[in-house]
Amino acid sequence: MKFRGTASRHVFILSVLIAIYSCIPPAQAQTAIYSTLIFTNRQTSVSTQNQFFTSAGIEAGVYREGYDVWHFSTGLDLRASYAPNDMFSLIGPRLELLTDKEVLRPYFEFLVGGGTMKNIQGTSVAHMFYEYVGGVDCPMGRIDYRLLELGIGRTPFNNATGIAYTGGNLWEVTASSGVVYRF
Repeated sequence: MKFRGTASRHVFILSVLIAIYSCIPPAQAQTAIYSTLIFTNRQTSVSTQNQFFTSAGIEAGVYREGYDVWHFSTGLDLRASYAPNDMFSLIGPRLELLTDKEVLRPYFEFLVGGGTMKNIQGTSVAHMFYEYVGGVDCPMGRIDYRLLELGIGRTPFNNATGIAYTGGNLWEVTASSGVVYRF
């Protein structure tokens, strides 16, 4: 194989090393990064009307697995998501079910954080947010495929001033799928 410079040789060597490293099974306690496509359906309910907003965006995060307790692995997840009408940063505990076969890895999380959301007038509003998340990863060595992750969350207040309504609730349902890389 003929290279046209030092940079292309280094890129080739780095690519080969990453490919070899990806084939090595991961250790028990580990860190993982992930990136997913996320689809969001937001519903605001007021006594007189319901409004629905749907958007698609990207999400990236990192989690650290900690201790194994009985048939569960505990950890911490930190993530950020971006869609055209909102941005969130969330953090929270992660609980993963350990199975004997390791064919599927179901997990559950409770995340809290904040972000900005655009209201109907296009004004960005900062607010707190919490979300319950559950999903299933399919392990393939160091790279896992996130089959599906579903979440439901809401703002922790009833008077969302500036989000084009007062009173009622602000609910958000998310679905995502993507790739997880384990170190």
